[in-house]
Amino acid sequence: MKATMSTDGSTYPRNPGMISAGVCIVDDSDMVRSFQTIKKIKHGTNSEAEYLALIRGMQLAKELGVTDLHCIVDSQFMYKQIIGANEVRKAHLKKYKYMVLEMVELFDGFEITWQSRESDMGVMADAASKWIYAPVRGKKFWEAKKLVQLELKKREYLQRRSHSPRVAVNQ
Repeated sequence: MKATMSTDGSTYPRNPGMISAGVCIVDDSDMVRSFQTIKKIKHGTNSEAEYLALIRGMQLAKELGVTDLHCIVDSQFMYKQIIGANEVRKAHLKKYKYMVLEMVELFDGFEITWQSRESDMGVMADAASKWIYAPVRGKKFWEAKKLVQLELKKREYLQRRSHSPRVAVNQ
């Protein structure tokens, strides 16, 4: 099976912080096969979060039976390291890069590309990494994206509302 996967890693509340990851896998019939949040993996940096999201996504893709995988990542830093355009200097990130390169061998076909977080697939992975829950597995991608966008808008509304000043009304 062919699939496209988008991953995003994030840290909370700051960088470094608690790592979480988001993964969205869409098969070649445009059906969402996986939309997952992996919460509180460990304490680390945004760079670690991006690598761990990609590694976990590749594991999920293999578990789903994906043989030909196109990965979309929003971290230019990690992308350039994986394709060899930039050197990996930190030992812990080298370990993650080699894990990714070893996992590439599990697939008959593999491609990795960089796209901004605002791309369609990037929006999905970013939402998953921020613990947005939407029942999208098994839905067509366009339908899943609408559900995720609604959840994002609802969260933004609730956050704005919780931070707005309360006005007491005298009766």
